[in-house]
Amino acid sequence: MSRGRPPYHGIDLALPVARARGRVMEIVQNGDTPAMFVIDADGKIFFVYIRRVDPFRVTPADMEAENRTVLTLIRSLPASADIIREFWPYSKYGTLRFFRVEDSRLLAIGRDGRPLAEPVGKAVP
Repeated sequence: MSRGRPPYHGIDLALPVARARGRVMEIVQNGDTPAMFVIDADGKIFFVYIRRVDPFRVTPADMEAENRTVLTLIRSLPASADIIREFWPYSKYGTLRFFRVEDSRLLAIGRDGRPLAEPVGKAVP
């Protein structure tokens, strides 16, 4: 599934963020690995997949459409209240974004793993 070498630059960008959240265990990359590392924090396990993406500043739905194959691989991991899958895309400029990979959508989260506030729509008169 994977083409080319693992995203070493992205992993280097992401590890300080991951270490701030908990204990980090790196996973040996073999081409079809559905995560780059695991974070153990607060009794939960977070599987994190990192990838350079372009375009970078898009909606979660567009990010989902552009990365469908990778997200299918990530979704092959089990998920529960204590096992969480995350996708951390980064730009060519070294900016990270964070998403929780749910069964049916991507949920934008902050560096701390908490969901970002969703924009409030216009009030209906």
